[in-house]
Amino acid sequence: MPKKYASSNLTPAFPAWVTSTLPDASGASNYSQTISASSPANAPITYSLVSGSLPAGLSLSGSTIAGGVTNPAADTTYTFTLRATTGQYSSDRTFTIFVTRVTQTDSLSDKVQYLYHLDGNYADTSANARNLTATNPNANGGAQVTTAKYGTGSLYFNGASMSTTTDIRVPASASPLVTGDFTFEFWLNSFSAANGQGNNMVLFCTAVGAAGTNLSTDATNCISIYAQPGYTSAPNRLTVKFQNAGTPFAGSTVVNDGVWRHIAVVRNGMGTSNCAIYVNGVAEAFTTYTGTVDFGATYGLKVGQWVGQQTSCFFKGYIDEVRLTLAPRYTANFTPPAAAFSYP
Repeated sequence: MPKKYASSNLTPAFPAWVTSTLPDASGASNYSQTISASSPANAPITYSLVSGSLPAGLSLSGSTIAGGVTNPAADTTYTFTLRATTGQYSSDRTFTIFVTRVTQTDSLSDKVQYLYHLDGNYADTSANARNLTATNPNANGGAQVTTAKYGTGSLYFNGASMSTTTDIRVPASASPLVTGDFTFEFWLNSFSAANGQGNNMVLFCTAVGAAGTNLSTDATNCISIYAQPGYTSAPNRLTVKFQNAGTPFAGSTVVNDGVWRHIAVVRNGMGTSNCAIYVNGVAEAFTTYTGTVDFGATYGLKVGQWVGQQTSCFFKGYIDEVRLTLAPRYTANFTPPAAAFSYP
């Protein structure tokens, strides 16, 4: 007699989407939305992007779409498909996000001395047109325009000894000899010291000689900005030294960890604790300094190197969106910019 088999009543456990639409967005703004699907017996669900692309600046992490929306060149509709998966079963849903271009106007554009987007070039997009001078930048793989925080590129240093002829700097001009308020800011993605890197992870310092010279930074009005692994009191912290002040001051966040952060050094007035270091919009350190600050008046401002010591004190990481403004843009904690700096 033929064997009898019991019929199966199992139903495939496909997840069911709960989220049906996503809100639209504006350029140059922060965005965060949670997506949701349900599954039988509340089984765990994972989410993935299977086609299309999210708006520039956004990413999917777990069940959250978040980030800073890049301001598009024109209003743009982004269409993409997400997949909810539980076990061997999955369900797809297509979404759209319409991003409205925002017309940005910088109210302090007349105070901007230089602005470098570093989008594949060394151009200053302010009215002053002080393009970075790059002498033999690729010697020993020293400096390249590559992965960006915003836009299409940033300035990358590979953390290796550079040629003594390599020199990247903001060109000399009289305006950056600053006697009043200022904001010097940039985006930083720095890596920890390794492979014999120099003791100073130098980001910026006032040049005191022409390209190729080996002069000390011990000159009047110099400023140095670095994240020094060997700095006993603040290792791997963002550190600023005004040469005439003598003692540097430093933030509290370890920045040599491969994470993008907005950095701002601000002087606001001439009172006590008038100078501040902001890391990702949070004031981490203050000092008092009322002297002149030379952001490159005579010989320029060097980038990614200690003056005259390209082969011993250098930087590993990315620098993007560099701007000097002769005004205090930030006087309290703030949300870091969600897009490239605008001008004007």
